[in-house]
Amino acid sequence: MLRRRLLVAGLLLLALGVALTAVIGTRGGLGAVQWVDDGFRELMVSLRWPPLVTVSEMLSVVFGTAVLWPVRALVTLVIAVRRRWLALTAWVTAVVLSELAIGPVKLLLDRPRPPGALIGTSAASYPSGHAIASAVTAIGVVMA
Repeated sequence: MLRRRLLVAGLLLLALGVALTAVIGTRGGLGAVQWVDDGFRELMVSLRWPPLVTVSEMLSVVFGTAVLWPVRALVTLVIAVRRRWLALTAWVTAVVLSELAIGPVKLLLDRPRPPGALIGTSAASYPSGHAIASAVTAIGVVMA
């Protein structure tokens, strides 16, 4: 029963993500949500304080590939050692699909990044590679 609920919750979250991406992918839809991004960006710029900037830069490193890939390897090892093959299959599938989807969706939507970034970035702003990698890795940590 728990597995069924988790599957339903996962599918619901996937559907919401696809719906948001579809909204952002249309001109009218992007205009409908852009004010949220703009307002949040203005708030963050107005609150820019050097210690918080330092924390933000550190979080970018902590949730970057240099840290997440070793964590993912450890999660994979733990799940495999515990012989939880269904969980391992789900975990590996989530990692592979998320990594394969980021680039093509960025190219398809080509949403520009806001000006004045704190760190050097490349490619489009949506979907966020950091956010997707962090979310998938968090799921794996819970699964392990």
